[in-house]
Amino acid sequence: MYIYLLFLFITASIAGWIMEIFYRSIQSKRIINPGFLNGPYLPIYGTSAAIIFGISNLEIHEFLKLAIFTFLPTIGELITGIFFYNFYKIRLWDYSKEFLNFKGFICPLYSFYWAILSLLFHKFLTPKLENFFLKPFSTIEILIMGIIFGIMILDMWNSFNIANKIKKIVLEITAEEKRKFSLDYFNLKSEIPHHLNRGHKFIQNFILPFRNLSNSHIKNFLKKINSEKNRN
Repeated sequence: MYIYLLFLFITASIAGWIMEIFYRSIQSKRIINPGFLNGPYLPIYGTSAAIIFGISNLEIHEFLKLAIFTFLPTIGELITGIFFYNFYKIRLWDYSKEFLNFKGFICPLYSFYWAILSLLFHKFLTPKLENFFLKPFSTIEILIMGIIFGIMILDMWNSFNIANKIKKIVLEITAEEKRKFSLDYFNLKSEIPHHLNRGHKFIQNFILPFRNLSNSHIKNFLKKINSEKNRN
């Protein structure tokens, strides 16, 4: 059973990343690699899909399932957003302009999106997956999944190292300016390649936006963003 959940986690993480690419590109009118990691996957989608698949098979009322589908991903967003904001001084997303948002971490609109996605997954994909999972995976397929999962783990390790580096610089700036300071991670990911004068190498900037990133680069970039905010 675990190998099927791993398959679901990987495919949903990749599918979620693709959806985010389109959604964020339309919003920001530029193509940016979304999420905390560098690779083409967003684990929050994979985790949600695995949980929803498990809930879909429970013998409970459909309305209760819908309520869980709505609130569980929202709670996941809230916990993840608060953790990164408080511990790493990073804001992974910002809903502060949305109606009835809670400190920019969650809002009714995105809870509604999660509910729709979860319901579609439950109604249309879960039955197909149940039939698909009746067939055992081959050794090659399991090996490929293991390699992809291993790459995700390495990517996560590298991304947390970058987050720790950012945290140290943010705390330095906070101490210097004697006020709280946090970083819009999406903005950093999109702008730092240009700050490093890496030109318009799209694939390189898209997949490895933090390559050759030093503490001084982060510090100078954050001070630049901060001064622009103060002018506005």
